[in-house]
Formats: sequence, structure tokens, C-alpha cells
Amino acid sequence: MTMIICRNLDKKDSIISIDEWFQKCPPVKGLEQWVDGRSAKELAKYWCNDISTTPIELKALLEKHKDFTDIQIDIGSPEYETRFDQFGKGRIHDLLLIGEQNKSRVIIGIEAKVDESFGNNTVKDYYLKSILKRVNGEGTNAPNRIEQLLTALFWKPITLKILDIMYQLAHSTAGLLAESKKQSVKKALFIVNNFVTENTNKIRKKENLAHLNYFVKNISDNKYNRIDDDRIIGPLRVPGNDYIPSNVDLYIGKFDIFLHD
Repeated sequence: MTMIICRNLDKKDSIISIDEWFQKCPPVKGLEQWVDGRSAKELAKYWCNDISTTPIELKALLEKHKDFTDIQIDIGSPEYETRFDQFGKGRIHDLLLIGEQNKSRVIIGIEAKVDESFGNNTVKDYYLKSILKRVNGEGTNAPNRIEQLLTALFWKPITLKILDIMYQLAHSTAGLLAESKKQSVKKALFIVNNFVTENTNKIRKKENLAHLNYFVKNISDNKYNRIDDDRIIGPLRVPGNDYIPSNVDLYIGKFDIFLHD
């Protein structure tokens, strides 16, 4: 089966080149993010190298976990949006993939990084900023969204330490699980795909790994303390809500791609 990259999971609106990727599915900040050596463009270059097949590094990662062997990925969409609550904009997946394994569907969400951080805010920072907006008379649904995310993703008692998670990681996971419900999929894999170049900031990359490990520890309710290179952990389950399912197996993976001039 040939894999198809397309806009909005519409196989009739296919993408066959880096230029088409940007034209049809540009990153949120457009040309500002479309730079060689940064994650948005490197992700497109990586997948457009051979547009019809799953990259060998991703295949190797999947084969390392017994729950992801023999998967055929048949469709992928960059910059795909999933609503995970009744508030505002949804999660924009860097790349959403849907495949099949033994006649069952599997969904994979790719978060691409070079050394870009997992957003600008922890859950605590974002929550406090949104509360201050409300106190100052500005309309915002952010506190409601954050509270719903916390109770949907983390098992009670929810403690202060969970607020130190990077908000983007919670937001990304919520979007992937919500899309799993939409697609009637029972297995979801969130992957952080790091691109490593000679200009990668090692300190920021190390900070990202610390944030990812902290998220893994809390989302797994201390079942896992870290995620090693080129590995997948899981399955996990979350409490869920009307948008985010509690009966989908969640996995988290990470792999690096080393880029050379």
C-alpha cells in the first residue's frame, strides 16, 4: 500500500513536494518558521524525501515496541487541526498519521523539534496569566480549558507538581486522543521527532528532554520516569472527558534524525 501525504486527510488533495507542503499546509507563522535547519521545514524535507513510503527511522522505532510491529501507514496530513474541547482553536499537529495494523487502525501524532522549546509556558504560567486577564476584565476561556485538560489527562489527586508541565505537551496529547475518538481508533502514539544539526543548541535540547521526561512521569502516574532515545513507552490510559477518550491506549515515543550538510 502506498502512503499518501495530503491536506486535511483528503487523499484527493495530495502533497508530493516540499513546495506543495508549504503551499497547502504552511506552519502557523508561515515563512517565519519555514527555514532550513528548523523543525517545520526539516519535517517536510524528511517526509518528502520519499513521499510514498514511511521513513526507515520511524519504521525502526515502531518495530522496537511489540504493540507497533507490522504497521502500514497509509495517510498523513501536516498542520492538521483537532478540536479537543468547546473552546477556541484546537491542536495543530505538526504531522498526523493514520495507519493499519492487523485490520485495526492506529493514529500517530508527530511533534517535530530541532531545539525549539515545548511552547513558552508551563501549565502554571499559562493558567496564572489567563486568571490575571480575567481579573483585569478581559474575556478568556483559557482557565476553563486548562482545568478541563488537567482533569481529563491526569489522575487525581492533581497536585501542584503537575502545573510545572509544559502546556504544549498537555495540549498536544489532548489533541491526539481527541482525534483518536473522532477516527474510532483505540491505539494512539505521540512521537517527538528531533532533528539534530551541527547548529542545534545542546542546552535547549537537554532542557526539552527534561520537560518531556517530567511530562512522561506525570501522565503515566509514575509508571515511567523517563523516555530513552529511540524508544516507545506505554500503553497508558487517562481519565478522559466528553472529547478526550478514557478507553484509548496512549503511547509516547521519541527518535532523533541526524542531519548532515
